[in-house]
Amino acid sequence: MYDAFYIAKKLDVSSYIQKITRFISISYISSPEIGFLKNMNGIINKDKTKLIFKYLEANAVEPTTKQTCSSILKDLSSIKSFASGILVPKEYIWPLKPLNAARLSKGKILVIYHHGASGIYPGITDLAYQQSVDGGADIIDCSVQMSKDGVLFCFNSADLLEGSNAMTSFMSRSAMISEIQPTNGIFLFDLTWTKIQTMTSELNSPLPNSGLERNPANKTKGKFLTLSDFLDFAMAKAVTRILIDIEFAYLASKKGLSITDAVTTALSNATFNKQATQQVLIQSDDTSVLSKFNNVLAYWRVLSLKEIISVVPKKTVEEIKRYVGAVNIPRSSIVETNDGFTTAFTNVIDQLHDANISTYAPVLRNEYVAITFDFFSNPVMELATYIGHIGIDGVCYLLDFLSQRIVGALAPQPRSARKAKQQSTVGGFLAASLMLKSVKG
Repeated sequence: MYDAFYIAKKLDVSSYIQKITRFISISYISSPEIGFLKNMNGIINKDKTKLIFKYLEANAVEPTTKQTCSSILKDLSSIKSFASGILVPKEYIWPLKPLNAARLSKGKILVIYHHGASGIYPGITDLAYQQSVDGGADIIDCSVQMSKDGVLFCFNSADLLEGSNAMTSFMSRSAMISEIQPTNGIFLFDLTWTKIQTMTSELNSPLPNSGLERNPANKTKGKFLTLSDFLDFAMAKAVTRILIDIEFAYLASKKGLSITDAVTTALSNATFNKQATQQVLIQSDDTSVLSKFNNVLAYWRVLSLKEIISVVPKKTVEEIKRYVGAVNIPRSSIVETNDGFTTAFTNVIDQLHDANISTYAPVLRNEYVAITFDFFSNPVMELATYIGHIGIDGVCYLLDFLSQRIVGALAPQPRSARKAKQQSTVGGFLAASLMLKSVKG
């Protein structure tokens, strides 16, 4: 509360608060102005309302005493005379560290912007990729699809209904392919690239029932890119790494289309197979696809796990290591949840790290309804848990607020410290919730 501002407007905040407390309960009132807090001491009920002194920058001058905040903080006993607590900038609790030099898996957390900044623009479009580069992404990814006439391009799904207006023009092409999904779709390998280009990209909201629509102003902005366009963009922007995601290659092969061969040729034509400064990550849920890239040592292979697991037997770990150097793991295989609360952290990350296999957490979202209550429905708290407490090596994100500055501050803790912290925090909110239910019941 900035009382001086309201006084300048000839408004009496103290009187207003005194009136509304007759009808509603106010738990906390914060202000950087000592005079206002002292005045409120004679107005509020101290048993119901706590006054908090808001500490600003160290050199900021407090208007009542004309002292700097740094000098006021040296005399905590004087603050106690008019406030029950102090609100300080986050840098006083968790100082931000300078960025470290980039490396693949250890020390620096990789930021993968999922399909570009796909929470701001339609995913896998030119605008989404540009936004992600502007946001400082370590990796930009392309989920490779192939049209009926053999053109490789980036699209977030084999089904055109997810991310385009295909329904308006190609509904007659709707079909159900059980290997891909249990519902009807309009599949890319049934249309030529020319027809696909007639469609408009669409910004999807992953939680449509929540009423949280993503950036309506950009809903149909951006154009689709061929894989060659994507590679040219990455080369021109000097992106440190690119990730090529290949799924359903075996289904395309049934139609006489070889995605793996075409991807190999495209990367070679763009000279990424000989790059020393820009690394290529090949990701797939199919080890037979990954094995086809074994002969290019410059490529880093990533296994995308789809099934939910809670343990990785040693034999399985050894088998995984034959094909890849990293694994993209479902969040539910890392943090187990129940009714919006965390119930356990698995040992999957540590088991893979023991074999020197890097681990990535797939798409984290910032909509509060997508985040468990134990993370305070806060995306930064969730991110801090995955990096600091769990020790993940890379995160996939949708929005550009996740800057390198934030990630650079979230260094993984030693395993012993992580374990102790996990044991003390997992299920804490769940336990509290159950206690509240028992009291109410």
